Amino acid sequence: MEIFFGAEKDAVTERELKAELVRLFDSFGGIEVAYLVLGHYDDNPSRDVILCLLMNDGLEDADLVNRIHEIFSRIFSSQEHLGRVFLLPA
Repeated sequence: MEIFFGAEKDAVTERELKAELVRLFDSFGGIEVAYLVLGHYDDNPSRDVILCLLMNDGLEDADLVNRIHEIFSRIFSSQEHLGRVFLLPA
């Protein structure tokens, strides 16, 4: 799968999401880098909000994913979607 990044999302609601995610990441630990971007997957021209994370151990964590989903669902409508990409150090 290829991911094409269009731009960083930085409206009021995205800043609220980022603030809550920073609190979560500070309490959770193990996250080296996080980006919230607007992009699309492969040849699909539809733009999605994508959260890109680089974990210390390089592994996706189910508890973290659930907590991210809870935060996102509280802030945005049920029609919105948050894609997640766990990055590899290379």
